[in-house]
Amino acid sequence: MSVELDFARSVFATEIEAVGELHKNLGPSFEMAIGILKKTQGKVITSGLGKSGIIAQKLSATLSSTGTPSFYLHPTEGAHGDFGAAQPEDVFIVISYSGESSELLALVDYSKQNKIPLIALTSNSKSFLGDRARVVLDISVSQEAGPLGLAPSSSTTASLVLCDALALTLMKIKNIDSMGFAQAHPKGSLGKKLLTQVQDVMVRQWPRVTPEASLLELVEVMSSGEVRGFVCVFDNSNLSGVITDGDLRRALQKTKENEDSIFKLQAQDIMSSNSKYILENAKAELAFSQMNKFRIQCLVVKNKDLEVVGLLHIQDLINYRL
Repeated sequence: MSVELDFARSVFATEIEAVGELHKNLGPSFEMAIGILKKTQGKVITSGLGKSGIIAQKLSATLSSTGTPSFYLHPTEGAHGDFGAAQPEDVFIVISYSGESSELLALVDYSKQNKIPLIALTSNSKSFLGDRARVVLDISVSQEAGPLGLAPSSSTTASLVLCDALALTLMKIKNIDSMGFAQAHPKGSLGKKLLTQVQDVMVRQWPRVTPEASLLELVEVMSSGEVRGFVCVFDNSNLSGVITDGDLRRALQKTKENEDSIFKLQAQDIMSSNSKYILENAKAELAFSQMNKFRIQCLVVKNKDLEVVGLLHIQDLINYRL
């Protein structure tokens, strides 16, 4: 084993140990913090400096995406006017390992003057920050990882894990389901899967023929338009069936011993009358699943009155990166 790899493993071990200590010491203060947060009618405002500030920003982002409105407030910017964004119904979560950062003084005073609850993540409950917080969550670690044991590493990992525990516990309490999560991530992969409907992806113009259409007419229609290799057979305004490339090949194979009969084929002789369909307001993910299940490339799309309103090809779903 190389020296570099051996040292890297020691970093892992040190940080894992820090998280283990945090896990062991988790207790009533965490429950108190959750109690304050779940009753909050306003926003959760996170703050911190340096690497603690980065963790605070991540906490705010996680809270917002899991059903708890939140934003990050830089303590220095706050002292120059941004404290006005904080209201009495809000809650502060402030992260500072030492709890003595002078830049936090103004924020702590503002919290006290405006009776805004403050939850502190710090290693020193008797620090300036810890002494004035409503609840203190201990993020102390035995040692930082690294050759000097000085660079914030184990402590920031512990802070990050504790912040995730706060945000995700709130998510569970609020019963945020996958749909609620998707609504906060409409452009993400999960959002697309859960929010995209068939009508968002389907083609609204489709190839169609009458039941009496000849083989030559059928082939011409199947080879043109937005959807190729698929044709709807309509008798007036009623869908009689559909024809796919596979239906056409099977029909031609049946007539191979009597080639003259090929040119007598009509659409009604080839079509499948029990075609699969899906409703326009169904989830696109369901359509994709059905296509894979039945090994088909295209689905007829109908509205609530079971009128044909479009076609959905599997390639449309793939192109949409569902």
